[in-house]
Amino acid sequence: MTPSRSRSFPLPIDGANRAAIAGALAPHWGALLVLALFLIAALSVLDDYGVTFDEFSNRDTAMRNIRHIMGDPGSLPSSHDKFYGFVSEAPLLLAEKAFGVDHWRGIHLSRHLLLHLFFLFGGLFAYLLSYRLFGSRLIALFAMAIFLLHPRLYGHSFYNSKDISFFAMLVIALYLTYVAFKRRGIPAFVLLGAAVGILMNIRVMGAILPAGILAMQAIDFVRAEGWAERKRVLAAAGAFALAAALTTYASLPYLWSDPLGRVIEWWTTLSNHPANPHEIFRGTMYRSQDFPREYLPVWISITAPPFAALLGATGIAVILARGVRSIEQATRNGRTRFALLLAGCVILPVLWVVVAGANMYNGWRHMYFLWAPFSLLAAYGLWSLVGALGRVRLRTAALGAAGAGLSATLVSMALIHPNEQVYFNFLVDRTTSERLRTQYPMDYWGNSVRQTWERLLDANPSETVSVNGMEYYYGTVLLERTMDILPEASRRRASTAVSPDALAFAYSYGAFRTRQESPVHRVRLYNNTIAAAYRKDDISAIYEEAASDPGRVVWRVAHSEDGSADYGLARSGLRVYVKDNSLAYVRDSCSSTELAPHHFFARLFPESPDALPEPWRPYGFEELHDMHFPGHGAEVGGKCVASFRLPDYPLAGFTAIEYVPLSGDVWSAGFKRLPNEPGEGEDRAEHGLLRGSPFDLSLVDGTLAYVKEPCVEADTEHRFRLHIEPERASDLPEERRRHGFDNWDFDFADRGVLRDGKCVASVELPDYPIAGLSTGQFASIEEDEWADIWVAAFKGPRLDLLRRLRSGDAR
Repeated sequence: MTPSRSRSFPLPIDGANRAAIAGALAPHWGALLVLALFLIAALSVLDDYGVTFDEFSNRDTAMRNIRHIMGDPGSLPSSHDKFYGFVSEAPLLLAEKAFGVDHWRGIHLSRHLLLHLFFLFGGLFAYLLSYRLFGSRLIALFAMAIFLLHPRLYGHSFYNSKDISFFAMLVIALYLTYVAFKRRGIPAFVLLGAAVGILMNIRVMGAILPAGILAMQAIDFVRAEGWAERKRVLAAAGAFALAAALTTYASLPYLWSDPLGRVIEWWTTLSNHPANPHEIFRGTMYRSQDFPREYLPVWISITAPPFAALLGATGIAVILARGVRSIEQATRNGRTRFALLLAGCVILPVLWVVVAGANMYNGWRHMYFLWAPFSLLAAYGLWSLVGALGRVRLRTAALGAAGAGLSATLVSMALIHPNEQVYFNFLVDRTTSERLRTQYPMDYWGNSVRQTWERLLDANPSETVSVNGMEYYYGTVLLERTMDILPEASRRRASTAVSPDALAFAYSYGAFRTRQESPVHRVRLYNNTIAAAYRKDDISAIYEEAASDPGRVVWRVAHSEDGSADYGLARSGLRVYVKDNSLAYVRDSCSSTELAPHHFFARLFPESPDALPEPWRPYGFEELHDMHFPGHGAEVGGKCVASFRLPDYPLAGFTAIEYVPLSGDVWSAGFKRLPNEPGEGEDRAEHGLLRGSPFDLSLVDGTLAYVKEPCVEADTEHRFRLHIEPERASDLPEERRRHGFDNWDFDFADRGVLRDGKCVASVELPDYPIAGLSTGQFASIEEDEWADIWVAAFKGPRLDLLRRLRSGDAR
């Protein structure tokens, strides 16, 4: 069967033309009916999903881009999301403005609905492309169903605007690719180029498609008969490349001022993302840049619907076999050549990640786009299988088995709704209680926080429920945003106010800590806790225990045991107390509102590595994540205190760290247990406190000045550290680019003077734009080990603060 030719209709549409349109659509009523059913399902479950922590940052990216276009050049370069395109976000933002939606619940629902509609729109193009390829409406329906019925992608289709938009846009671009090579005209390739430019705007991985398109055009050029035909191919290729480049440039405002330099920076930054979070994988904790090579293939294999994975693997095997058997014939046949392009869009990105060790985290969400060509290859596998079966009964049985596989996937999705994003297949242990969450991250984006709120409110129908703590990412912001999307009756009884009996939440980005094993309420899936509400420790008691009897100093500021430096880009305004198994961060003047966005964590080094929980043993330390004010803090005696209990194993040392999500502002200091001999460790912090900078710092006309008065020679003995982070990685010397900053360490004797009781040192900074700098003094203790004496660092807006604040005022 061959697909019917597309028809064109004159305007206005009269009765005869309406009949013609109906006739053209009639063969595809099945697809329209399926999409209608998906839309009805979406409307019925739209209000079941929570807020995920990337949603407000994605929306902020669109707002920054729009402000940049409107003439505010400073809002975008300071954003860590400046390289993310906003084509996928701008329509969502403009829609809420156009319809006057000004409250978070309305924003939340409108964003989720519009994003899901685009997801369904992608499903329509999967159907249309499959119909053109295989000439069968039934096979095309299977392709659309496989495209739409991946449980994880279905859940993400309501809230993951970057990955789902890229996924849907890719199948649209693939459809336009097929049309362009069929029609072979310049207008079709210009349209294709514009689609590819939008694709590149959303994610830089979109480069995989233009590479394949240009390769196909190169083949056409070589095979063209005569110069006239070759000129046509060259013109089409040129039109496509120009349209793609112009669309990419026009839709990425950050590129406008320095196209070449920022394109290089854009590619180097996003092709191997600098983020490096810890994540559990097969029971072991890794930094994302240290994951084993099999990370991506394993994640795809354990989260793909089994029948779809089998059909997709069949399609890839068939098309590769045909290509190997006769590459000449395969590249001349339109359907086979296009299937080879689809296989390349799946295989090459996976090979690139595996071979190059590209930075991946959060499962395989950055590679969800692979499912678009894979679903089409699954349809190709089903089409090939049905075509190879001679008997009608066997063909019917094959189609029936595929239908049963789709039905099984649909049932699995219904059973785990609204947590489809946590879907795993039978290749992992889904029955042993609380095992899966110790092997892989589950709800890494916090969708289940809403369900935790709802269960707490249902369990206390006549009371106000107060929650003001959150482990893992964004804390109060995620709590409040989730509370704001609850129906009004529930929202009136939910509070994030600080109170003695307020609860805290956690969701499963890996294994929960011990104290969460007996939560007040929990959300479970696959016999595993994916979110929990628990009672916080008594912060006042911890602080009083830690600070009441400091006695002899038992800790000194030092580097981490692994020799790495946690140099941050903010100034510590807190002190750190340790006593027995209690750790407290203390600030004498307390403003919980000001400190609300600040997060804290500790990296713990045991005396014996065997004492560590199993996932952390390869690192030799354990991290306790994301405490923050007020969730893990409170005002105690006029002081702001964030505190927690340390594990019961003996510690050899720890690193205390404070940071502000998204801004990158961090300070850190390592503490190491001192020897028992009196008098050792001159760089000790008195009473176990982190020392602040003794120098006043100022930045005037590109010169950084260090001033201390009064000053003694001992203040100048230790080496100064100065690390400079540029706005563009390309400004760094080549040997420093992998570090992300330039090292300008110096001795006081080289750049300073001691005179009349005053120490003054100055450094003329480089003339390239600076995103941040970190400075301080350090002393050598042992071979390959240094002690931080003081640290002070600044990034983004803090560089402006540095011009007018003395170092002691920099928070």
